[in-house]
Amino acid sequence: MHLTADLRRRLSTVALALAIAGSAFLPPLTAQTVAAAPEYSEGVITGLTARGPGGRSGNMTTQAHLETLVRTATGVPQLGLHRGHREIEAVLSTFLGISHDKMHDYMENHGMNLAAVADAEGLEPEDLIDTLTLSFMPFVDKAVANGVIDAGDAADWQARLRDEFSFRIYWEG
Repeated sequence: MHLTADLRRRLSTVALALAIAGSAFLPPLTAQTVAAAPEYSEGVITGLTARGPGGRSGNMTTQAHLETLVRTATGVPQLGLHRGHREIEAVLSTFLGISHDKMHDYMENHGMNLAAVADAEGLEPEDLIDTLTLSFMPFVDKAVANGVIDAGDAADWQARLRDEFSFRIYWEG
């Protein structure tokens, strides 16, 4: 079933309202589920955090950790259109509104990159790039909090991440 971004937004709002009301059909609302509830601004989803590079919790204590974050945004070229997406899988599924298997079907059986997958689902690829970039910003914020970079450098790291996600989303293989 094809869900537009607007319909997904409405369904998320209804699900959150039911959870707050204590619906027996949903798991109990916890601080973790509230923190993970996506927010929408235009077609961009905010409030999501990707997994840290390599599945780590994102402990950004060195400049090398930030460089690893940028490489993670780029993906692994040897994996073809797939490029590996363990760290961003939940963000992709939330944004695209499709299962991991459906995403693989698009990529493997139809030769579609992530921009084409977003288009096929009626979504803007640039919104996907912004959503992915924002999902990595908590790690940049940790680097600022840990004194690895100063707050003025965060925008530069955000721009680097956005460039790499753009490359990844539009990559033709």
